[in-house]
Amino acid sequence: MAGPLEGLVVVEASWGAPGRIAGMLLADYGAQVVAVRRPGADGAGPALLVNGSAWDRGKRMVSLDPADPAERESLHALLGRADVFVEALGLRQARAAGLSPAAVQARHPHLVHAAVTGYGQAGPWAERPGYDALVAARLGAMTEQAGPRQGPKFLGHPSLAYTTAFLTVIGALAALQARRGTGRGQTLDVSLLDGLMAMSPMNWWFNEADASYLASGNETGFGRKRLITDMFVCADGEYLMMHTGGPGGFKRTMELLGLGAGIRTVPEPEMGHPLDDHEYHQARVVAPDVFATRPRHEWIALLQDADLAVLPILRPAQVLLDEQVVHAGVVIETPDAQHGTLRQAGPCISFDAAPTARPRAARRAAEPMAEVLAALAPRP
Repeated sequence: MAGPLEGLVVVEASWGAPGRIAGMLLADYGAQVVAVRRPGADGAGPALLVNGSAWDRGKRMVSLDPADPAERESLHALLGRADVFVEALGLRQARAAGLSPAAVQARHPHLVHAAVTGYGQAGPWAERPGYDALVAARLGAMTEQAGPRQGPKFLGHPSLAYTTAFLTVIGALAALQARRGTGRGQTLDVSLLDGLMAMSPMNWWFNEADASYLASGNETGFGRKRLITDMFVCADGEYLMMHTGGPGGFKRTMELLGLGAGIRTVPEPEMGHPLDDHEYHQARVVAPDVFATRPRHEWIALLQDADLAVLPILRPAQVLLDEQVVHAGVVIETPDAQHGTLRQAGPCISFDAAPTARPRAARRAAEPMAEVLAALAPRP
């Protein structure tokens, strides 16, 4: 495929989302990506359903089991032609198959090897199962989600898988740049733990109460901040998210909600002046009830007219119908034998000097290994 990564060869052996998404991103920008799938797991796989049809787009596919010594040699033949190896085999499986980072580097010193795990290559949790839901639960991400009830909430979007994939791609490209100077590849220790840390640093700074600033339902966190930024359910059952940051935003919001009486005018920045008891009650207890008195579209119009940041909380896939997303040309449609036409997010970055081609639909069946090897140019 055309694009800034044209000529780059990637072998991606991932059964879960982060590695497959990383492979998709590299393929979107021109890399020739060969997806290694275990026998019986061709195509999207039953567990990932339609997501796999997006994540495997633009890739070639071969079927082999790295645990089988004979088939493993076919994998090494691919790695001998590749620039990047993205794998999510797990520490035990990788070691058992002779594919530990040390073993891969010894046999293929030119290779950039991105080993994606749950918690990294070392440490007390290194061999724990590395599924994104388990990692999110163990690290507390599910307790930090806003919503209509207390307690942990299952993440509604695979954000942890995506941030881990982004780190994988960023690290691989940086290592390739380093290889231009050194002539050698290197191992990238990428983990879901890294992915969670990358998307959460704003949430975890120190405070005297040893509590997340997201604990907005009590005296910690946002409790006494002169700020409203939360999800609110409206009269039609739809949700919106707003943020009162900006000069006078908090007071302007309270007045718009009809709760301006007794809300002080304070010097900027507003957030430097804690709420008194009356203001706290109005902002934290009464305001949510006010949002429930009008449908979402009315609140969004009123808040936007008042120059306040607000967006609708969309249901899964509705973002692909958003006017700005469509206008930006991010949405693409590809045919799929199982699901029909798929509307999905395509490449989000365009390059004038190296335009990308439209991603090909995901393959449903593995190709013969000989054909794939023949299509990969031998390394110089």
